[in-house]
Amino acid sequence: MPRSCPDSDRAWRLVVALMMGACGRTGSAFDSAAEDRCTADGDGFFATVVLDYEPSVIDFAAADDEAVDPQTALGAPDARPTPPLGAVSLGEGGTLTLGFSPCFVGTDGTSAPDLVIHEFGYSERTTVALLPTDRTRVLLGSVLGVDGYVVIEGPPDSVDFDIDATLSEIPPDAREFAAVRLRDVAEQGENTADTPGADIDAVEAMVPVPQR
Repeated sequence: MPRSCPDSDRAWRLVVALMMGACGRTGSAFDSAAEDRCTADGDGFFATVVLDYEPSVIDFAAADDEAVDPQTALGAPDARPTPPLGAVSLGEGGTLTLGFSPCFVGTDGTSAPDLVIHEFGYSERTTVALLPTDRTRVLLGSVLGVDGYVVIEGPPDSVDFDIDATLSEIPPDAREFAAVRLRDVAEQGENTADTPGADIDAVEAMVPVPQR
């Protein structure tokens, strides 16, 4: 399907949608419970909303409907070895973008993981990119890609990401993000026809901070 706007415009529209939510249009991030839910105490906070899902292979014979339902990536890990699987397949080279309302993804300034990807089944590589908030977007400088995202690095088979280490050159106050985008690295990992690409069970922000 042809894109109607550049990737950077699309990323910015996601920021606008998230900030509208923070103003109370899709569930206020400033409600009385938000501060308690986003305590940044190391307990972690799981993705709560699907912002985009684009499996590159849309006609594969899925093991069950949940394999192509991005909602199964929300909340705590709950995948099972038999259908319903409880995890969503990205397809070869496909993407999944998740938000954490009423929280943002923050960091703790240490070498501990700030973001954890819970994958199900065979380990299959994904690239991880972060969508800045309206406030932090202008603080990121050259680390911000042309698509509006910041790619964070980890070992090839990593599921734990220390955002502080990757973005050590930017101020700690700028390490705050509205969404996480996962992209399957095509043509690697096990060839599973019914669930191609990485299978995402959950995405966990280890240092959730209230939207502001």
